[in-house]
Parts: sequence; C-alpha cells; structure tokens
Amino acid sequence: MKKSPPSWHLLFWVIICAALWGSAFPGIKFVYNLSGEVDASFRYLFAGLRFFLAGLFVCLLSTSSFRPPDPDRGPFPFRVLIVLTLFQTILQYVFFYEGMARASGVLGSIMTGFGSIWWLVLSPLLLKQPWPDWRSWCAIGVSLIGATIAVYSPQALNGNPWVGGFLFMLAAFSGAIAAVSIRFLPASFSPTSATGISLLAGGFSLICLGHQSLSSIKLFLNPSIGFMTLWLAAVSGLAFSIWNSLIRHHPVIVLAQYRFLIPLSGVIQSALFIPGESISWNTFIGGGLVLIAVYWTSVHLTPSAIPATSIHPPPQK
Repeated sequence: MKKSPPSWHLLFWVIICAALWGSAFPGIKFVYNLSGEVDASFRYLFAGLRFFLAGLFVCLLSTSSFRPPDPDRGPFPFRVLIVLTLFQTILQYVFFYEGMARASGVLGSIMTGFGSIWWLVLSPLLLKQPWPDWRSWCAIGVSLIGATIAVYSPQALNGNPWVGGFLFMLAAFSGAIAAVSIRFLPASFSPTSATGISLLAGGFSLICLGHQSLSSIKLFLNPSIGFMTLWLAAVSGLAFSIWNSLIRHHPVIVLAQYRFLIPLSGVIQSALFIPGESISWNTFIGGGLVLIAVYWTSVHLTPSAIPATSIHPPPQK
C-alpha cells in the first residue's frame, strides 16, 4: 500500500500557532518586569484583560458569534460553550497561575507536555476514536523527553515542585478537556465563534477573580504595557481560533504530537528577546528530539491514515 504524503499543510498551521503562542512567553515576562512585583490578583487581572480583548477581537471578526438561537440553523451549543469557557480559559489558567505561585515556570513548561498524554487518553474515551498504538505512544514519549531536556534548568525544582506539578497537571487536563469539547460543536457553529465567546466570557471571569488589583489597571495606560497587552490579546485570539479549527478537522493523535512545538518555540523566543536568556546545549538536544518525533509523526501518522471522527449532536427538528 502506498504511504500517504506528510501533512505539510497541517504542520504549517501548527508552526504558526507555536510561533504565536511562543511569543507570549517573552511578552508576559516583559509586562511583569515593567509592572514591578505582581501578585496572583494582578496576574488574574492581566490574563483577564488579555483574554477579554482577544475574545472581543475574534467575535468582531466572526459574524455568527452573537447570533440568536435559530432552530433552522441547528441548536445553539450552550453546554459546549460553557465547558469550553470553563476549561479553556478559567480553570486552565487558574491552575497554571496557582502552580506558578508554588513552583517554577520551568517546571510548568515541562509539565505542559502532559497535556498531550491527556489528549491521547480522553480522545478514545470521549470521542470513541481508536486507542493510540505503540508508535503514537513512542512519539509522544520521545517528544516529552525532548521538551523536558529543552526547557530544564537547575531552577526547575525550586519552591514546592510536588504541589506545583500537580496544579500544572490539572491545568494540562483542563486544556485537554477544552480541546476535546470542540469536537462536540454542531456543524452549523464555527470553532472561531466558539473561541471568541469562550475567551470573552472567560476573560471577564478572570478579571473578576483579579478584582483586588483593579486599582492597578492604570498601569495598562503605559504605552509599552498597553501595546504588549494588545499584542498578546491578538496572539491569543488568532492562535486559539486556528488551533480550535485544527482540532475540529484533524485527528487528536496527530495534534497531540505537534503541540510539543509550542514550549520549544517559547524557549527559543525567550532566548532571542529576553535579556539574560540564552539557548543552551540542552535546548539543542531536546529540541532536536522534538523535531525528529514531529517529523516521524508527519510521515507515519498522517491525518489521512487516521479516522478524524467528528461528533455533532443531531439537529433539532
């Protein structure tokens, strides 16, 4: 049987998402450095503003975001949007920031890789897709090892790594639940609209969680902080919209592998744009392992070779 060609089109859009999300790593640190010492309340406020603006941008670009329920166009996915808002924006970032408060960001970058493992477990359980074979697990294992090597530093075990690591795993689990929920959108409702609504509602919720720092909102009038916040909002809106569309149309097994490019992109862009950061030997070794695994996946686990089951509720009559 002739082997299917690598899915370079899919890989292109994944690289775009990785580049966009990777730029958020130095961008967030830039805002934190200009703002001075920040507590959890300020981080929630900043994240809330970022995602609220991102959702607003996406909703303005998607004409169907605020359409009223219309039985002729299919059911309005209230439950899916609630799940997406809760897990994609609110819980994922609450767990992540609480983990950051107890452990290092390096450990958070490492534990982010577990999101792919959650994907591979939840996809068969919730989407009724086939269980990954040994090739898939090997590719994920190599990427997880590579990502760990790439971002590891002696500061990885600072703080309370056990509690922080558990919170980071919960953040990864929340992101995986959000990713799977995209597949339950009805065919008449676009992933872009769902992304915009979930970011808008989730951002507002995070602003409410950071209400104690509302007096610091004047910091965002600083041209540098304001511009970076708008940039991060645009990055989130565009990257989430592309990524959620990919989830809707491509197998979770393949995307779970490709998402390891995101922390690798963050490490590289942090080294390029943050003073004092540099690319070390472990970044080259770990990054090489990730790229090898991604290439192997693009050749042997192409979307055309895996059923991309899409689950849609039956239309209401």
